[in-house]
Amino acid sequence: MSDIPKCTSREYWWPTLRNIAHGFEQTLIKNYEGGQLDEQKFEEALKIYETGWWRFKEYVYRKKAKAERIDIHKIIAIYILSFLKTEPFCAGISETKDDGKEHLFLANEDFCLAITLALISAKAGRDEIFQISKSDKDWFIILLKNLNLKLKESNRHIISPDNPSDMVEVLSLSQIIYYIEKSYISPNPTPQASVLANQQNRFPEVLS
Repeated sequence: MSDIPKCTSREYWWPTLRNIAHGFEQTLIKNYEGGQLDEQKFEEALKIYETGWWRFKEYVYRKKAKAERIDIHKIIAIYILSFLKTEPFCAGISETKDDGKEHLFLANEDFCLAITLALISAKAGRDEIFQISKSDKDWFIILLKNLNLKLKESNRHIISPDNPSDMVEVLSLSQIIYYIEKSYISPNPTPQASVLANQQNRFPEVLS
């Protein structure tokens, strides 16, 4: 594999993702009296993303990989797989049958939903993060929970299109994310720059 070029997500998405993660940790502590963010695992996930992002581009675009861009849905899908592989959030408490604590044991899946909604909102130029219906949220979390179980069985800490399973997961997730965006986001974005993206006219540089 050729040298991996600098991933533009380092500048545009990673600071946002770190902010979301720290805010998410505080929400878990406040609402559920538990939940801890492992900074090392979080940074490991970003490295997994960067390698997976480039391998995916190389696989799809071959010699044109450096010039071509992948869409936001596949970017989010690769992020989801990266965070599920490292699981940067832990419950911080022993397992319990208390339904009120369930979110602590699905923290990584909930975090993946949070970044999905945040990045779609940013790409659409929204000043606030949109929300989805309880039904769509529940089914998305169930999907991620079962995907997480599958990833644990494989015990692979890389994302590579050379592995057919990884390719299917990226493409399947990206289609679901596209469905979420199409179902909830107006085709005409607001003219204001998103607070998450800082400047809307920078988005073409981000989607790479």
